[in-house]
Amino acid sequence: MHRPTNIALARNEKEEEIPAFKNPEWQANTFAAELLAPPHIIKGLSAAEVALTCGVSKDVASIQLKNL
Repeated sequence: MHRPTNIALARNEKEEEIPAFKNPEWQANTFAAELLAPPHIIKGLSAAEVALTCGVSKDVASIQLKNL
């Protein structure tokens, strides 16, 4: 599956904004939010409560709550 080619990363030399869907950190946080903090468990909780209950970071908790 892996070929010896260059891997395109979501980085640039300039200070341009990278779209969220190309940002690997955003992708990882969004995936973690969906996997570790499902909506039926976190509904009605604060970001801090979601982080403690599900064992995720506050960033992940905030992402998931924002997407409810």
